[in-house]
Amino acid sequence: MKKIFFLVVCLSLASLIWANGVQDKKEENFQDVSLLTSSAKFKEAYRAIALKMEQEEGLQIDIQVIPDDQYQNLIQIKLTSNEVPDVLMQNAPEQYFAMKAKETMVDLSDQPWVSKMLNPGMVTDKEGKVWAMPQESGSFFGACYYNMDLLDELGIEDPAPKTFNEFVDLLKEIKIADTNVVPLYMNHRDSWTTQIFMTAGYSIALGDDGPTVYGDIMENKRKFSDVPEFKAVLKQFKTLIDEKLVNQDHLSAGYDDGLAAVASGKSAMVYNGEWVISGLEAEGARIGAFPIPWTDNDLMSTGAYVQGFFIPNKANNIEGALKFLELYSSSEYMDIYYDENPGFPAFKNVNGGDVNPELMAMVNKYMENNATVYQMNDFMAPLSALWGELWGAYVEYAAGNMDVDEVLKYWDDVAGNHMETTGQAGW
Repeated sequence: MKKIFFLVVCLSLASLIWANGVQDKKEENFQDVSLLTSSAKFKEAYRAIALKMEQEEGLQIDIQVIPDDQYQNLIQIKLTSNEVPDVLMQNAPEQYFAMKAKETMVDLSDQPWVSKMLNPGMVTDKEGKVWAMPQESGSFFGACYYNMDLLDELGIEDPAPKTFNEFVDLLKEIKIADTNVVPLYMNHRDSWTTQIFMTAGYSIALGDDGPTVYGDIMENKRKFSDVPEFKAVLKQFKTLIDEKLVNQDHLSAGYDDGLAAVASGKSAMVYNGEWVISGLEAEGARIGAFPIPWTDNDLMSTGAYVQGFFIPNKANNIEGALKFLELYSSSEYMDIYYDENPGFPAFKNVNGGDVNPELMAMVNKYMENNATVYQMNDFMAPLSALWGELWGAYVEYAAGNMDVDEVLKYWDDVAGNHMETTGQAGW
């Protein structure tokens, strides 16, 4: 009897030791990966992707979402202090310069997903290096995204203004048809939404002259305040506010407020990028799109950037971060994202989902007619760390605290000082 009891105890202890060993091994196999993103960049699909990675791959993704107005500065602070996440989201290649990617990020050029990219040139620098994994093959189609059902109810179908006055008349028509509807929703609490009007508008106003003008500014041959098209767009932007064609609380309203207003029919439209569509459609709204013809130029502004996933070279878990990127680049995971956020995938064999037909029609129309221009920011990488200064000036202008000349003079001073301090060519 004692022998039997002793044998049972030994077996129990052995089982306990084995179980603990398995648990320890399981815990060792799990990897924590921190992902830093902003409110506007974050999508609910990331949670589903993170859950799948945890259950099937042992990757525990800690998603940290930062308010939009704090995100740019926080990244710079983290990179300076070396208190970095394992992965961070930022526009690529637009932010390569500002984040000093060659010094602060892991070179991803040799990763297995690189060969699967549909548009590798988008994220490849002049030396052939890739510093971020792209989520899309193309991004930012600046337009007014409007509630189609609401405009149908107001008797307005297929709006397509060809001049700025036609655009203003459209907004006035909406206001007359229903005084309770805000024609155009602005949200200056999140200044990145404010800048879209000018960042896209400047390039549309300049048309084919854009690259030359931007190049002259960056080489110190011309000032922002020297460009009449910039002044014209700023004045047209302010007209929308002065004519009371926007929400009264535009200074305190945020990005999410605009989406809620359009989805609910309290506002007709927002001026932003195509990423707003999925959130609006999730609320049951049918969404149409058209560009604003700034200074009567019927063009569409687009971006030479995509959402990129970077790995800081001071990250605690570079191995886990690399695994995260490899998994996310696969159709198994990226299909989850595009199922909820239809668009233009970065990789082969990924299903882009059911892209909004109105968006596709607009993009095809302007692309086929060679009527697209790149937004201003794409030409000014050395200034990208300072955009918050310019965007803040735009908000002050929207509030009536600065005039056109003061905004451009202020930015000339800020940009010029930075270019001189950093020793840029021509400065």
